[in-house]
Amino acid sequence: MVAPALAHADQERAVATLESLQDACRIAQARPARELLVVDVEPGWTFGTLSEDGFLAIESRRNFRALGGRVELYPARLEPLGLVATAERADELEAARQRGARLRIGFFLGFDEPERTSCVLRSRHAVSTVRMDVGYVELLAEDGAVLAREDTERYRAWRDDAERQAVPGEGPRAALGTPSTPSGAVPEPWQTGVVAAGTGEVARALAVCHRDGIARGAETTGRIVVRVRVDGRTGRVVESRPAISDVGDSAEAECVAGALRAITLPPVTSDARTFDLDVPVRVVAD
Repeated sequence: MVAPALAHADQERAVATLESLQDACRIAQARPARELLVVDVEPGWTFGTLSEDGFLAIESRRNFRALGGRVELYPARLEPLGLVATAERADELEAARQRGARLRIGFFLGFDEPERTSCVLRSRHAVSTVRMDVGYVELLAEDGAVLAREDTERYRAWRDDAERQAVPGEGPRAALGTPSTPSGAVPEPWQTGVVAAGTGEVARALAVCHRDGIARGAETTGRIVVRVRVDGRTGRVVESRPAISDVGDSAEAECVAGALRAITLPPVTSDARTFDLDVPVRVVAD
């Protein structure tokens, strides 16, 4: 497994009852791998050994039990599950397990081999079994905080597909998300105004930035957060610069920041105050 696919929609279904599992299995028979399913494993699971390359295995020689023992799950192809950790980190995670940390597994039904049966459902008084294509594993503290997580390539593929579907169009393209601010609240007209501004000339400029970035070796799917400074009286962007980027090409990030300087938002003040906004830009390509 490696550190963090809903094909066609961004869904994550919690499997908290036998009925919800039955529903998910029925859906998967007609549309395999459409949903990311999430289940909490019953207490009793254990860690295995820490390998020399830093992989802390989760013991999976026995099936994982869930839903009060009414369901047993096992990874497809019996693949190893675990978390990347140092020796010190492995000790910390084991201590958390002993204190009652929960193991959560995100999985798909029929992701790898949709023609195979993934579920054998039985009555409430018997044990149902599920063959899962694992998307991720998480270790959760008692208060629900995520202590550790590892995502598989399945999850990456599913997530990237969902992100491409969420940005309309074809080829290299981008979409602006709802802005946030380092302090205070974003003026209401700007929350929708930023998203709406990411069309027309701005959208075309962003597409060119991403096309050229890909030509230089940038990731086809990624996220760039641009810090923009807006004049509250005119709504014009007076400054913009990339704050965060995972596309792997600094020139593309600078290009995207430059494209956002063309944005004009509704005025929100009568004086010359400026506001800093963090604008998320999702870039994708088919």
